[in-house]
Amino acid sequence: MLIQNISGYFEHIKNKTYIDRYPSTVINPDELRNGDVMEFGCGFGNDVSFLIENLIVAPNNYFLIESNADCYVETSDRLEKLFFARWNPTQRLDKCFLPCDLSDYSDEIAMFEMRFQQWIHTNLFFGSVLKNNFADNLVDFVYANNFLHCLGYRTIHEEFRVPLMNFSSLDKIIGVVRESYRLLRHHGVFFGRTLSNQVDLGRLVTLENKLEKSEKEEFVIRTTKALQEGELVGISRSELEAYATDVGFTGIYIEIRESEWKPIIDFYFRFEK
Repeated sequence: MLIQNISGYFEHIKNKTYIDRYPSTVINPDELRNGDVMEFGCGFGNDVSFLIENLIVAPNNYFLIESNADCYVETSDRLEKLFFARWNPTQRLDKCFLPCDLSDYSDEIAMFEMRFQQWIHTNLFFGSVLKNNFADNLVDFVYANNFLHCLGYRTIHEEFRVPLMNFSSLDKIIGVVRESYRLLRHHGVFFGRTLSNQVDLGRLVTLENKLEKSEKEEFVIRTTKALQEGELVGISRSELEAYATDVGFTGIYIEIRESEWKPIIDFYFRFEK
């Protein structure tokens, strides 16, 4: 695996969806209907699959940027099967790897493969959010779930193909906020969830001293340590608000939902252009 991350992170989130659990004050999935959506850092494609399977967003209205090769390939494979089932309900595709040898398939499947490859070319970008080739004013929503705080990591793609000079993690966050503004149409919405830079040391000690810990508790401890050591990038509410205001966003809304036991704080944000 080429994914740089906290130990156990992708095992922890691999089958989780997030978009369906957002506070309605930040986003309601139904709000995305009839709109064009861009997702930064799609991971394994859980949320895009949920939105398409539930007919909330059509495939041609969903755009993704992913800089990690493993996530990109897994998302591509997953969406290939999902789109085939939707576009060709009378056919079954048990297994197909990209690129496909079209001679192995029926004409209908070959047509699907060409259509899917075109979708990848126009809607799924492999690379950095800061160096993407999407047009200005392209979408109505930009979605960044658990994306900003991962900007302390560099993927293999970023390391060798997209030199970002000596940008700090906070420089990258500012760049992502600016890029979301560029991609959004007038009245568009940039929304997501990220980590605060605050750590409750008392809660951390209490958690570490527990003799028996659940998998979730172990994961929270690793996440907190990564935040303390700078692997993950925490940001204060006021900093993120300032970045959004500086690039031109209005309608700034942030919602903090503190846990009763976690030493870290997640917060949700919604910025309107």
